[in-house]
Amino acid sequence: MKDRIRFERELELLLGSESEREQEQGQASWERALFKALWGGERRINTLLKIGRDAGGRDPKTLRSRVLSLLRVPFPNPAQAGGVDCEKNVRDLATASPDRPPILFTGRYESKRASGHRYFWAINQAGNTIIAIRTARGYMKKPEYWELRGDVQADGTAVLFQVDKPDKLWGYLQQQPDRTMRWHRGSYLGADKKRVLVDGGSEHDEVLQLSADNRPTMMMSLYTSDDNYLSVLLQQREWFPLTTPAADFVQEGARADVLRDLLTDYLKTPKGITYAEQQAKQTAAGRLVNYVEHLLWNGDAALRPDVVPSQPLKAHGEKARKVLPQGHHNNAVLAQHVAKMWLAHEKLNHAGEKRSFLDWLTKLAQERQETRLAKLLDVPLTLSRSAGKHQYRLKLEVASFGVVLQYAEGTLVVEKLSAPKWPGPRAYDVTFVGGTLKPKLPDRDVLFELVLATDQEWMPDDFEGTLWLGEVGVSAGNKWVKGGATGSGGYLRSRNGLTLAIDEDLDVSVGPGRGKSKKPKVKFGAELLVGSVRHKKNKLIDLATYFAASKNVTGHLTAAPHFCFGSSLLTPAARQLLRVTCADQLAALANPESQIFILGHTDRRDTIERNRTLSELRAKNVKTALEDILGTTLRVPPGRISAVGFGEWMAIAKLRPDQVKNREDRRVDLMINGALVATFHD
Repeated sequence: MKDRIRFERELELLLGSESEREQEQGQASWERALFKALWGGERRINTLLKIGRDAGGRDPKTLRSRVLSLLRVPFPNPAQAGGVDCEKNVRDLATASPDRPPILFTGRYESKRASGHRYFWAINQAGNTIIAIRTARGYMKKPEYWELRGDVQADGTAVLFQVDKPDKLWGYLQQQPDRTMRWHRGSYLGADKKRVLVDGGSEHDEVLQLSADNRPTMMMSLYTSDDNYLSVLLQQREWFPLTTPAADFVQEGARADVLRDLLTDYLKTPKGITYAEQQAKQTAAGRLVNYVEHLLWNGDAALRPDVVPSQPLKAHGEKARKVLPQGHHNNAVLAQHVAKMWLAHEKLNHAGEKRSFLDWLTKLAQERQETRLAKLLDVPLTLSRSAGKHQYRLKLEVASFGVVLQYAEGTLVVEKLSAPKWPGPRAYDVTFVGGTLKPKLPDRDVLFELVLATDQEWMPDDFEGTLWLGEVGVSAGNKWVKGGATGSGGYLRSRNGLTLAIDEDLDVSVGPGRGKSKKPKVKFGAELLVGSVRHKKNKLIDLATYFAASKNVTGHLTAAPHFCFGSSLLTPAARQLLRVTCADQLAALANPESQIFILGHTDRRDTIERNRTLSELRAKNVKTALEDILGTTLRVPPGRISAVGFGEWMAIAKLRPDQVKNREDRRVDLMINGALVATFHD
C-alpha cells in the first residue's frame, strides 16, 4: 500500500514537471516570436500582443507585461535576441520605403490637468518615433521634468515611456476632434479602440493645446558647448521658456523710465556725513533694490517683496502682483538673464560718465554690499581686481560655414590698452547657440569693434565665459547700393562672475554697392545671440568618436547589427537607430541651412574597387532611409546632403593590416553640422 502511494506521488510530480516544462517551452516560444517581430521593426502594441497570443502566450497579463517591457527601450538587447536573420552579400541600392505615420505630433504644446496644474510639452517626431520633453509651468522649488521616448501606433496614438522610470510612468497621446491632444496616463488604446488601463487613471490626464511656436525643439544633443553655464541657460530657454506676459514685463521693467529716475535719484544723492544724508542715500538704494525685487521675484512666498507705499514704486509693485501673481514661476533663471540683457542695453549719463543700467546697479551692489541685489542680478559683491580705469579693445568677427541653425562661430580678439599691457592681443573662440537668426550669416563679417572701460582689471582668463548680444543688426545690398544698421547691446559674463557691458551705439550707413549681382543679399541679423567664449584652440573632428548625447538616447540600438556582412541594405535595427537619431536631431534636420555628411567605410578585406562600391551603396542607402523617415520634415536641400563611400581609405590611414576583419572599419558615419550623431556597423 505504501509503495503504491509513493508511486502515485512520484507520478504526479513527474507529470507536473512535464507540464511545467511544456509551459516553459511555450513561454520561450512566444517570447522568441516577440523578439523576432521586434527585430523585424514591429513596435505596435496590439500587433505584438496578437503575435504573442498566436505563438502560445495564453496569460494576457503576463503577455501584456512582456510586450510593454520590450517597448520601453528603443530596441531589445542584442544579447537576448539570439541573433538576427538577414541575407549576406547583397549589394544594391535600396528602393524607397517611406514611413507613413497616421499623424504628426511635432510641436510645442501647453497642457492643463483637471487640478489646474499647467505643463509645457516639446515633441519631436521622426517617422514613427517620438522624443518629447515635458516640464512644469507652475512654481516649484524643483521644476518637474520628464524625458519621454515612444512610437506612433497604427491607431494614430503615440505610446510614450519616461526614460528614467519607464516601468512607473508612461501613457499615450491621442488627437481629439477639436485638434487638441490628450495625454492618457498609464494606459494604451486596445485593438477594440477602448482604453486599457495598466497604471494610473483619468485623473492624471492632460489636454494639450498647440502653441504658436510649433517648431521642433532642440534636444540634448544640440547643446555642443562645453560651458555648463551656457548649456543650462539654453536648456532653460527650450524646456522652461518664459511666458509672454513674463518676458514682456521683464523687458518693459528693465527699460522703464521709472528705473532711470530711480538710478538718477540714487546717483545724485550724496553719500554725506550726517545721519540724515546717509539715510537719504540708503533710502534711494533701497528703492532701487525693491524695484529689482519686484522685477525678478521668483514666486517663493518667503522672498515676496514688500510694496513700498510711494509712487512710482507702489504702481510698479502692484503691476508685478497683477501680471505675475506667482512671480516668474515658470522660469526665474531666464527672467534674470532677459533682465540683464536689457539692463545692459539701456544707458545713463551721470557726471560725464556713460554706463549701462547693469553697470550702475553692479556698482551699487558692490559699493553698498547689497547682497539681495547681487543675488538677484548674479553679480559679484567684491571687486576681485584692482580698481581704477582699465581699457580694452574688443573685436568680434563671425564666420559662417553655411550652417545656421541657432549656431554660428566667431573669433573674439581682446587687446588691453591700459597699463600694465598684455604682450599682445588674445584670441578666443566664440560659439553662438540659441539665437533667433535672420536668413544667413555672411562668409565673414565683423560684428563689433569697440573700446570698453571698466573699474575692475580683467585678466586674459576672465574673458572666458558667456556672451549675450541683442539686436545685433542687419545689412543688405546689391550692385547699385548697399546699406544697413548695426547696433549691439549685451554683456559678457566671465566664468568667475564678473560682468562687462557691451554698449555699442547704433550705426546706420548707406554707400555705393560693389559686385556683379543685382540680387539683394541680406548679410546678417539677429534678435538675440548667446555665445560661449573660450581660449582659441585648434578644432579637430574625431570621426571615430560618438557624439555622446545621441548615443545616450539610442540605447541598445548602437550595438545591434545595422548591415549584414557584405550587404548594403539596412536592417530594421538600423532604420530604428536612424529614427531615434533623427528625432533627437530634428531641429537641425528641419533647417535648410544645415549640412549632412553620410560617410561609408570598409575594412581592407576584398578588392579596393569592391570596397569602394560597398561603402558608397551603404552611404546612399542611409540617405534613402533618412528621406523615407523624415519625408517633408527634412528641410535640408539635396545639395547639402552628401553620401560618399571612402572604401578602405580610413583603414589604410590607420595602418590596418591587409585582409584582417575589423568591425570598427566597416561602418557608415552620419554627421550633422560637423557632429557625429550615429554610426551604422555590419
